[in-house]
Amino acid sequence: MLFQEVKPFVRYARYLNLAADASYRPHIPYDARLFYVSEGHGRIETEGKIYEMVKGSVMLLNAGVEYHLITPECFVSYLAVNFDYTFAHSHHRVPIPPQVKSYFRRERILENVRFDDVPQLNDAVYVRDMFRVEQRMKQIEYEYLRKRIYYEQKTGAIFAEVLTDVVRKIKSRIPEEERDATEMILDYIHENYREAVTYKEIGERFGFHPNYISDMVKRNTGMPLHKYLMHVRISRAMEYLEEGTLPIGVIACKCGFHDIYYFSRYFKEVTGVAPTEYRRR
Repeated sequence: MLFQEVKPFVRYARYLNLAADASYRPHIPYDARLFYVSEGHGRIETEGKIYEMVKGSVMLLNAGVEYHLITPECFVSYLAVNFDYTFAHSHHRVPIPPQVKSYFRRERILENVRFDDVPQLNDAVYVRDMFRVEQRMKQIEYEYLRKRIYYEQKTGAIFAEVLTDVVRKIKSRIPEEERDATEMILDYIHENYREAVTYKEIGERFGFHPNYISDMVKRNTGMPLHKYLMHVRISRAMEYLEEGTLPIGVIACKCGFHDIYYFSRYFKEVTGVAPTEYRRR
């Protein structure tokens, strides 16, 4: 499947507190697992490697991937979620405990999800400095514990955001300095999309070669610079068309298009309909 098809079902969410006076054996889960360190310092062993789980760390494990929660030297508190990537088995609401290797039966795995576009998710994923997901993880635990009406939809929607942040992290592996520079470039585009923005102008303003800027934007958004600029312009044009009755030519100029025919043609290419038809609908 593709990551964009993910609609997670949160089967169980809780704080998992491990102390130094307890021992834990390796296990294999029948559904997927995510561990986020909210406090302390622990370690998780999987696929022959031991990972240091410090505050802000995330370990994401697909169903069928063996893991071992190693006894911490002092204390570690995980915000842990048992989940499926789809709602196909949402009727299994009761938490499904993992099995030790000798009793594990692979045919009992709930869903054998394999990702084509993010193959890292097929096994184990370890990322650090994921502090941004902590509040969402707490929300998931809160919603799951109280089980108010539609809590499954709510926890699934929040957890989808968590998974998206994790995937962005593992797909990009972009240095923080580049992410910051890209954010400034994107802010500049959103503020100046009405103008005749060029590669050369942006390169001179931010001190990078225009081709390098386009590559940076693509690494962070999936779109090269020109396509991202056009995306911003068309998105704003759609808003103008929905908001009022401005003439199409005026909207085109407000969105950085100085040729109404090119604007209409490109708008239809992106949305599938002409501007006048979009407004009518």
